[in-house]
Amino acid sequence: MRKIISLAFLTLDGVMQAPGNPTEEEDGPEIQVHGSTNLLQTLLKHNLIDELWLKIYPVAIGKGKKLFGEGTIPAAFQLIENKVSTSGVIIANYKFAGQVQTGSFAPD
Repeated sequence: MRKIISLAFLTLDGVMQAPGNPTEEEDGPEIQVHGSTNLLQTLLKHNLIDELWLKIYPVAIGKGKKLFGEGTIPAAFQLIENKVSTSGVIIANYKFAGQVQTGSFAPD
């Protein structure tokens, strides 16, 4: 079965933006969702996202469409890869990890 992976460009306050240009898309066996907030929120609502590939920009915009909107079902994600660009953009890839587990913030 193919995975569904969402790529999102967002600000620290969760406002989503479309990708910068078409050369950022790659061919591959997975289905990728680029910049469609409504589709992404529908997929999240129905627990259909396998991975989130996020690019988090160090700005706060305030108004705009949010990544996790109304109706999002709580879910846990596990960090599988991360990088920070020289300009402070956080590139973080997460995979779906089941239901939210509560616990401690204590270091391992």
